Amino acid sequence: HHELVKEVVSLDRSQDYEAAIQLLTDQPQKELGQELGIILAMSYMAQYDEYTTDPSIVKAIAILQKVIQQFKQREIVETEKSPSGDTDALEHIKFWKAFAQMQMGWANELNGNSINGALLTRKGALEMGQLRDNTDAQALHAIYEYYLGGITSKLPWMEDQRDEHLKVILKGIDSSEYFSDLFRTTAIWIYYDRKE
Repeated sequence: HHELVKEVVSLDRSQDYEAAIQLLTDQPQKELGQELGIILAMSYMAQYDEYTTDPSIVKAIAILQKVIQQFKQREIVETEKSPSGDTDALEHIKFWKAFAQMQMGWANELNGNSINGALLTRKGALEMGQLRDNTDAQALHAIYEYYLGGITSKLPWMEDQRDEHLKVILKGIDSSEYFSDLFRTTAIWIYYDRKE
């Protein structure tokens, strides 16, 4: 589904959410899969964020709830097949499950459930942080840590590591296949907030 994901991401970037959603919902349901389900939910969330269409956020949350449960089941099956937990399939499942949790956190925040949203985002981000060999996971974890650092760095006993997190985000721009735009947009807003 590589080319399909790239096309949907391009449509979302140009704010043609209806076309992105249509492209994914036209796929046979059995071929959509959990990964494309997350991309579909992201399109619904982007549409909601742009136009505040309530059905969009409801659809996104429903998709993400289903996808997270499916990934949890896949993770159990894969772990039983390989108890050492070092297979590429298991790493793939862990990445997408954590990504879905982060998206669910954002969807909950958009829908007014801030505490639940923050907890889900944190859970997904911490799981991303454990995927050390995955550049996308590290950059997504760095986004979370950067913004958390904006709060915790004001505490005298906490070290401000936001510059290190920004470097990881910038690395993600150059090396990510699907999320370069997400990392680039994040970096732009970081520099804007810093008045740089």
